[in-house]
Amino acid sequence: MRKLVLPFTMLLFVANAFAGNGNNVDQHLVDRFKSEVANTPDKEQRLQAFMRFISSGKQNSNKTDAMAQRIIGWRTDNFNAGTWELNDSISLSYTGNHGDSYLYNGDFSVKLDYQWDGTNVVNQNRFTQTRDANDFITENTTEVWNAGAWENNTRYLRTFDAAGHQLTSTEQTWNAGTWENVRRYASSYDANGNSLTYTRYDWVGGAWVEQNRYVRTYNSNNLMLTSLYQTWNSGSWEDYNRYTYTYDAAGHTLTFLYEYNGGSGLENSSRTTYTYDANGDNTLTLGESWLAGAWVNATRYTRNYDANHNQTLNTSESWNAGAWENDARYAYTYNAAGYNLTTIYYDWNAGAWVEQNRYTYTYDANNRTLEYAGQIWNAGAWENDYRYTYTYDVNGNADVFMYQTWTAGTWQNVNKTDYDYNSYSNYDYIIRYSWNAGAWDNSDRELYYYELYNAPSAIAEVKNAFAFAAYPSPTTAVLNIDYNTQSNAETVVRIYDLNGKEVMSVKRVSDIGDNYLKLDVSTLSSGMYVVEATQGAQQSRSRFAKQ
Repeated sequence: MRKLVLPFTMLLFVANAFAGNGNNVDQHLVDRFKSEVANTPDKEQRLQAFMRFISSGKQNSNKTDAMAQRIIGWRTDNFNAGTWELNDSISLSYTGNHGDSYLYNGDFSVKLDYQWDGTNVVNQNRFTQTRDANDFITENTTEVWNAGAWENNTRYLRTFDAAGHQLTSTEQTWNAGTWENVRRYASSYDANGNSLTYTRYDWVGGAWVEQNRYVRTYNSNNLMLTSLYQTWNSGSWEDYNRYTYTYDAAGHTLTFLYEYNGGSGLENSSRTTYTYDANGDNTLTLGESWLAGAWVNATRYTRNYDANHNQTLNTSESWNAGAWENDARYAYTYNAAGYNLTTIYYDWNAGAWVEQNRYTYTYDANNRTLEYAGQIWNAGAWENDYRYTYTYDVNGNADVFMYQTWTAGTWQNVNKTDYDYNSYSNYDYIIRYSWNAGAWDNSDRELYYYELYNAPSAIAEVKNAFAFAAYPSPTTAVLNIDYNTQSNAETVVRIYDLNGKEVMSVKRVSDIGDNYLKLDVSTLSSGMYVVEATQGAQQSRSRFAKQ
């Protein structure tokens, strides 16, 4: 990999600056790639392969050294007419031992956005976070640069209970030299920290007026039973819709009922029923609609699994004229470690399954993705369409990511991305190229700047025992977790604050191979957290920021 010599003449990062990305998937990279593949039929598979690539290596091992790096600056340049031109940049500052090494961290005290106007670096926005004595973020203020000075724009004021649950969040805007209320969200919780009510108020005529709210109930295992959405109408709450869930003894969802108020109170609308085999694998998902006072079949998904609980077949059907009609089918194969090797998509056409697309993965001895390729079925044979190839450095970090398309019987380069790291396995730079007239042309680049800081944590260092990624970070409500295990034993997912206090715990039976879990973290206080998955004696961890 070519080493880039960076000219350090452009910006204001003159502290002891190091470059790097941190121990999580950097969300701005995910967002960028997601926008690039948004209109592709296999966007989810492309995104998963990309995330697996950039989350590999030492940066994902949850280092908790006392001395660490936190990002203090980032910039992006575009290549134009043979030279690099500054585009956008960000600087961050922190207090105490707050900080992290990835760009979208929520631990900063002040973050400044800049833009290059062709001649100078110009202020754009300033974000300031204020903490109380308990280290909760109680105020977020946004300012804009106007006529040579910072001008207030919006702010959020937050309150918390003794357990750290957010009670209120009040949004205000700056108008004619004073802060004006806009809206407020208020939450209540049960003794287990589950969200019971979440209410929105708008500021109308000098008073807070109810707008809508969620009212939730749970069973003794803290699984949600009902979620009722109501709107405020003529001085009272009016039901708008409701979700109702039932579960089996293992915590699997059995039924999911959706009711809607069409004007005469809540009425059945749709129902989903889940069936599981003796191993806890979901073999049948039945969707029904409520029509003329009765449940009518709508959709059906039938799934098959291998002995390792990997899904091998997924068939979708639609109910038409009193009978089930085939729609689409996916067939999967795996390697011995449970990683997906091929995915084939079929359409039902003229009474037979017809191949449409095939997606293939290749891996190295450590099950790191080396290639992800797409093919189309043409005239009775598979024809190459595109592929992504991935390489890694000696530490297992993502190194080079290349995209090619199949043209006139050969692979043609389109673009590639080169990642470079410092000794902390943080990004030094990221540079992107496009293929032009038989050579790679510079396209754009990102430069990262850091300082060392003391980052004590009550969470002991753990080297990840299995692939594990938590995203997005920062998040305001939902934390997605992807992990891969070699056993279908019970997995416990816990979330800790940086003092080592457990703030959330979820148990589930995992599949062998890839697993996905969605956690509602909306009730957590703003700050940094460690999320940990434990299966038997094996553990994996990652960090995330809650805003």
